[in-house]
Amino acid sequence: MGTLSDIYNKPNSRYVAELIGSPPMNFIDGTFSNGSFTAQDKNVVMAVDGVSHSGAASLAMRPEDIEIRGTDQPGIDAKVYEIEPLGAFAIVDIIIGEKILKVQVSGQPDYELGSPVRLFLDPMNCHLFDGQSGDIISHAGQ
Repeated sequence: MGTLSDIYNKPNSRYVAELIGSPPMNFIDGTFSNGSFTAQDKNVVMAVDGVSHSGAASLAMRPEDIEIRGTDQPGIDAKVYEIEPLGAFAIVDIIIGEKILKVQVSGQPDYELGSPVRLFLDPMNCHLFDGQSGDIISHAGQ
């Protein structure tokens, strides 16, 4: 229970995070140890301050909180998988290894399918959920 803003921006469980929002929140499963999240396939590693959790975890972020960058900039190596133009914005499906993330971008991007890009995930916009219970470990910016 909470305000619409709280439920959207600070969901208390993975279940709620998956349920609220269109497109829904993206999840990357992995482990958390010594202040760092590592994806199962090791292609995403992120430090998260102030968290003492250790074990299975899911890093989560909203589609509008992911930034697509050119390959000449720092970030996570990825490829454009699909583009869904929706008028004033588009949903770009990006593939990292075998994981597809949905990214919301303004306007109508002209990416080519299969083209390499880099993703930037700001830790201030990411949530961390327990990999077993689905309970929140850390909200974005906390």
